[in-house]
Amino acid sequence: MSKMSLPLHTIPWTPAAKGESSYEPTPEGTYSGWLCRVQYFGTHTAEDQKTKKPYDVHKIALAFEIDYREEGQEKNRIISTGYPMTYSLGAKSNLRKLMKPWLGSKFPEPDDANGLDWETLMEIPVMVSIEHETRKNKDGQEKTYDRISSLSMPPKGMPPLQATQDQYTWSITQDLDLETATELKMPNFLIEFAKNSHEYKRAQREREGKALDDKVMDMLDSGAKRIGSDYQVPNGEDGKPVF
Repeated sequence: MSKMSLPLHTIPWTPAAKGESSYEPTPEGTYSGWLCRVQYFGTHTAEDQKTKKPYDVHKIALAFEIDYREEGQEKNRIISTGYPMTYSLGAKSNLRKLMKPWLGSKFPEPDDANGLDWETLMEIPVMVSIEHETRKNKDGQEKTYDRISSLSMPPKGMPPLQATQDQYTWSITQDLDLETATELKMPNFLIEFAKNSHEYKRAQREREGKALDDKVMDMLDSGAKRIGSDYQVPNGEDGKPVF
């Protein structure tokens, strides 16, 4: 098992080709495993449910190699957290709820400026619990999906999984043209999610020669229309800002 950080020159994992539908959900249960993928999707704007005010959040997705192989496969399965989650160490955050039972005292406090050391976490064995859920796919048909329900510490004395998958970290901040994401065959919904990050949008404007001053760019990123009390970026007939 080896670890890599961007820039990546070797792509170790090739998921099923687009259009294939042979994937069978992982049987429900708890499996030994390792954290093997950490993907950072940058800064996104969310809306406070009570005040309706916009605020910025950082989004990540994680994936784990687990002790399960389909018949005929030479490598262990990889299962991810799916749609990117908010990176927050807060007491009520979904990230803390997911990872605290696994890391225990190793999980940092909310005010810890150092945050999580992802490369160190890739060296800590984990138990990954899988459950099934049924929902409609894009064609309106009900389908059973597997998902990570919880993480936990391995039982004392349990030997770690013999890893077969390489580990890597990916960040939109180091892949602003999404070239590496494309090489990794990242799912389309994640590619589109990355394109909605502040970092990608800012880089795109700069590539197009439409760089704005920082204050205006931050205003556009957050979806606001005004700066101060009387300035508004004019919109064209298509409703988009005219630079």
